[in-house]
Amino acid sequence: MRNLQNKYALILKSILITLTLISIGCTPNKAEVDNISLSTIKKSDELSESIIQFNEDSIIANIYLENSGSMFGYVSGGGNFIKVVSTIAGDCDLECSKVNYNLINEIITPMGNNLSSFTNSLSLSGMNKGNPATSDLNSIFEIVLSKARKGSISFLISDGIYSVMDDNLINRLQTESTETRNAFVHRLREENLSTYIIKYSSNFNGKYYPSKGGDVSINQDRPFYLWVIGNNQDIEKVFAKEYFSKLPGFIEVAKFVQLSENSVPAQLSVHNQIGKYKFRNPKILKLTDVEPNRHREFSFSMAFDFSGIPVATEYFFNNSIYENNLNYKITEITTPDKINPTSKAGLVDSYTHVVTFNKTGYPCGTMNINIKNSVPDWIEKTHLDDDDDIIGNTSQTFGFKHLIDGITNAYKKVNNKEDITQFEIKITQ
Repeated sequence: MRNLQNKYALILKSILITLTLISIGCTPNKAEVDNISLSTIKKSDELSESIIQFNEDSIIANIYLENSGSMFGYVSGGGNFIKVVSTIAGDCDLECSKVNYNLINEIITPMGNNLSSFTNSLSLSGMNKGNPATSDLNSIFEIVLSKARKGSISFLISDGIYSVMDDNLINRLQTESTETRNAFVHRLREENLSTYIIKYSSNFNGKYYPSKGGDVSINQDRPFYLWVIGNNQDIEKVFAKEYFSKLPGFIEVAKFVQLSENSVPAQLSVHNQIGKYKFRNPKILKLTDVEPNRHREFSFSMAFDFSGIPVATEYFFNNSIYENNLNYKITEITTPDKINPTSKAGLVDSYTHVVTFNKTGYPCGTMNINIKNSVPDWIEKTHLDDDDDIIGNTSQTFGFKHLIDGITNAYKKVNNKEDITQFEIKITQ
């Protein structure tokens, strides 16, 4: 018995020694954990993701806060920037199964999974990690995109400014835009991802670095941006429909989605009728016995159900997205709850928009309506070609259009179509 006990003791001792050696061999250097170069992180990401099994209903959030020197003015200025970042981080901590917090410039500084550690970094000393002197927005996008997939949402908070130093800035911006497009295309071909870009405004008190070099101290409002990239169902599961627009400093939002072949329900309506017409079934898009009024004016309406399209509801209130070949004009876009009961009769609850088409002159023909997949107007208005005189400019971002063009062109290439959907209406006398 004693020999047996000694034998078990030796075996146990051997196991403990082996575990100790394994433990020592697997302990990483602290500096390697705190600061990870963007150039080396991709291979390790692929390995770590391959051994992690996700619960079907769990959602992981990966939050990246750009901490290049151009961002320091937002934390010293306080205000909306800190409120927005803290709120999103806190809500992800509540709603997601796991949150990975990171600072990112040329180097990623992982902040672990602790909310307090991350929010405490929202200060000048907290942001001064990695290499704040430089950052490459396209390299950052590659990392952020690599973490976005079904069950994993990526967030990037940034000023959205390409770091370019070149004698020919326009050529350089176009090159950066192409690189952005390619980064998104590669990922979109692997995953069905939506990209939300939300523009906010906050006080900025610090140094601004113009594209042509140097710096200027400013204390004023400046825009910053939140990118949310992930499976659209996952995003909507975590965040209510108007969540991002209710955060302080909200200005605008744009959504880029991979379009499916899902049809958009539509039907005819007598709302805003001018002149005469008949239809046997409102869901059969055919008007007969058409007759303009005595002023040669004719008008009819269509109800659409855009609820199945993962695009901001506000987008479909834009007249310019409705193109047609018969030169009808849009005179009103409203919602079913705002039309009179007679016009509303027969509309199911899911319909989201009612659009009125109007024309003076001959009204008949085969009308083709194309609902365009367009970039919101605010993108162009936000763009700035020259940021030498940034003092007093509180709403524009250098090179912004080129950045968004890269993302827009990526989705166009993957979607392989220009329009969200099309309709054909027969209009006869």
